[in-house]
Amino acid sequence: MFEICIMKNILISILTLVSGAFASAQTNWAPVTYSVKFSISHALGATATGKFSGLNASISFAPEELAKSKITASVDAGTFYTGNKTRDNNIKGEKYLNAPKYPKIIMESTKIVLASGGKGFIGYFDVKIKDKVKNILVPFSFTQSGDKATFTGSFVINRLDFGIGESSYMLGDEATLNITVEAIKK
Repeated sequence: MFEICIMKNILISILTLVSGAFASAQTNWAPVTYSVKFSISHALGATATGKFSGLNASISFAPEELAKSKITASVDAGTFYTGNKTRDNNIKGEKYLNAPKYPKIIMESTKIVLASGGKGFIGYFDVKIKDKVKNILVPFSFTQSGDKATFTGSFVINRLDFGIGESSYMLGDEATLNITVEAIKK
């Protein structure tokens, strides 16, 4: 009888440890829909807006396990779209994105932390455009409803840091990117 009680306690301890390990495991998310939009000022104070397509992302994220969270994403540089075919082809060309030579724009998190005040998160991302890499802070929100989640972030890059064109009064140096990804648990 004593051995049965010991075995029962050992079994309960093992189950508790295993369930605790699963409870704190990282959650993998599969993107279902997304939006990658940008805006940049250009001639005479106007603003050009557009989008990218071809998102490919690997998302391993749990708010309670930020140290283990990792987000990697890319878009196709050749999908740059503003609705102006001449401008779009020019920006995809060698002087700007050089999409034929550098087909992907890549973001990979190096660290994710809770934002100050506990509202949202800050991702430190290595952003690679063409052959240049720069670590950029990306504030983002995460909302979850059951097996569905939405990631929403907005950040600014300086196109000159990535060798995208030259300084010009015709085109602003800074572009704002807005990214929304709706995902489901894998």
